[in-house]
Amino acid sequence: MTINLKEKTLAFLSFIALLITLNAAYSALNRILLNEEKSRYSYMARNQANYIASCIDKVVVRTYTLREMVNENDGGSDFFDKVSETIFQSVLRDTGITLKNITLAPGGTVEKVYPIAGNESFIGFHYTDESMPGNKEAIEAYRTSRTLLTNPFNLVQGGFGMAARTPVFLKRDGNDEFWGLVAATMDFSDLLKTFSFENFDKININYRLWYEDDNGNPVVLHQSDGELVDSITEEVSIFNLKWNLELAPEKGWVNRKLNNLIRATIFVVSTLFALMLLLVFRIRRDGNIMRSLAEHDNLTKCYSRYYMNSSMIDIKDGSWKDPEANYSIVIVDVDNFKQVNDTYGHFTGDRALISIARILQKSLENPKKDRVIRFGGDEFLIFYSNVEKNDLRIKFQQILSEVSRIKFDDIPELRLGVSIGAAIASDKACTYQVLMKTADENLYKVKENGRNGFSFE
Repeated sequence: MTINLKEKTLAFLSFIALLITLNAAYSALNRILLNEEKSRYSYMARNQANYIASCIDKVVVRTYTLREMVNENDGGSDFFDKVSETIFQSVLRDTGITLKNITLAPGGTVEKVYPIAGNESFIGFHYTDESMPGNKEAIEAYRTSRTLLTNPFNLVQGGFGMAARTPVFLKRDGNDEFWGLVAATMDFSDLLKTFSFENFDKININYRLWYEDDNGNPVVLHQSDGELVDSITEEVSIFNLKWNLELAPEKGWVNRKLNNLIRATIFVVSTLFALMLLLVFRIRRDGNIMRSLAEHDNLTKCYSRYYMNSSMIDIKDGSWKDPEANYSIVIVDVDNFKQVNDTYGHFTGDRALISIARILQKSLENPKKDRVIRFGGDEFLIFYSNVEKNDLRIKFQQILSEVSRIKFDDIPELRLGVSIGAAIASDKACTYQVLMKTADENLYKVKENGRNGFSFE
């Protein structure tokens, strides 16, 4: 059969058009798959960053416990010998982190330390000595009245560790009087083991954990043997510290052999485009699930701290991503939650948190803007947009009332309460940090007055 020029031309043009279309589609899909793969790595990096922050948060909480005990003992330190081992062991049990020591330092000078063995040289150490490593954060903690963490450094008593420094202030004649510092020092090599970086090695992912020193130079804390090319970077924000976690596949993002094979055979694989679209839809769905898991607390279904930091506030300066929101911030702390866990078990503690979270979520009026955040173990944040003072009072009274009515049939004697500290936005220029400081101060007032109440004055 004779094939005329027109048919040859049409067949050739159809071949070229199909070849160009399929190659263009494959190129576009290749970029999508690469972005989705990078999104998956970003999710893994965020998950690991949150885990690192969570482990260290649990150590810092122990310094808060010591701070409260100093206050309860009116500045006395006799209690330390009775509780130090319990606190020390609870950190190991809950996190797997071995502490180098926990200390009390009235006036900034170490007076009590546990364990004594291996820390004898630490007695009498002056946190106010600016020449000693790790003391810059201690001095800054006193100056700013907030807990600060050190980056890893060589310890006076030997070894390599990082420490949490929490200032203690006592109420004297209505004023806050500096008492000293409480501190917990972590064994950094043991801390790295807790982070389980070897899991990345098992799935052929290269990684690097690092931070910038005061001169802007990178300081590597831990890394894999392999080189990182075009890595995904996630910031690990832990109190005052800003670390960076980088991840990249060991063999690179693109399988070049497979890519060449597909391009060589693409003209005979007419169904490839449809199959790859199905793959993209599946990857996108999985990506949405991953993002949802990152943005919500698995236990209470409230929004997570990651969601707050990524979607609501700019963590660099505390400004709001939605300038029209005009948020007021409420801190809700479950009263005596540790005692609930210790007495009835963590399963009951989880039930209590779920019940309280439901009550807090019921108090929201604007579902497009208002949010409940699981901020810590037994601490929630509520963000109310454009709320009036009288409305807050009514909400808080309702929350306290409903929490007090929570009952579990199998534990009829259990009663729950919450302490609420709030900060009302006076104008749209109020930053997150300013409101959080005010809300935290008001929460402290409630705790001083016996808990189970609220304050926003």
